[in-house]
Amino acid sequence: MESGTKLDIKNEFLRKLIHIGYSIVPFIYLFFADKNFIVIATGVLSVLMIAIDLGRRKIQWLGNLYMTILGKILRGHEQGTSPALFTGGTYIVLSSFICFLMFEKHVAIAAMLITTFCDTAAALYGKHFGKIKVFDKTIEGSIVFFLAGLVVLYFMGLLTGQFLLIGVLALFITTIMELLPIQFDDNVVIPFSFCISFNLLSRVMGVGCAC
Repeated sequence: MESGTKLDIKNEFLRKLIHIGYSIVPFIYLFFADKNFIVIATGVLSVLMIAIDLGRRKIQWLGNLYMTILGKILRGHEQGTSPALFTGGTYIVLSSFICFLMFEKHVAIAAMLITTFCDTAAALYGKHFGKIKVFDKTIEGSIVFFLAGLVVLYFMGLLTGQFLLIGVLALFITTIMELLPIQFDDNVVIPFSFCISFNLLSRVMGVGCAC
């Protein structure tokens, strides 16, 4: 979902920089942490983010402080007068918690890296260089999303052997879902599209866990 006030280039870049910064969480899971630790950590962080999002709408000083710090990088639907409860930041933390809890380690990590890196690359490229509009996005942005996704899957070992076709198809489905005008946050649509499609395709093709 990209509805709401459009940001200028500087604030859009800052928003995406913070977005990419969250990739440290899946990297911690990949290299340093076990599942129990990362699920607890992202669970606690999810509760904190939800509390802040709800609190800033009820507590004036908290809302003022929040807007002073982050107001310039919020989209229209994320601001205090919007009926939407949560910001993209809250959605990405909550999505990572659920993905890490429910899905295989490497699939969940790949989903979150696709969400942080590929969505950022697609948004920045599409907005500034895209020419062919589809809904409120561009074909060029979707191509960049898919190509960046291939890099992520290769890095995660999901483009080798029995996972090659599954990874490509799951990424293609995720790319289409990201392109469609679904009225829900991309930080939820992207990781769940990948995890669910990867798991379903694995079962259909009789391939075991990617862990």
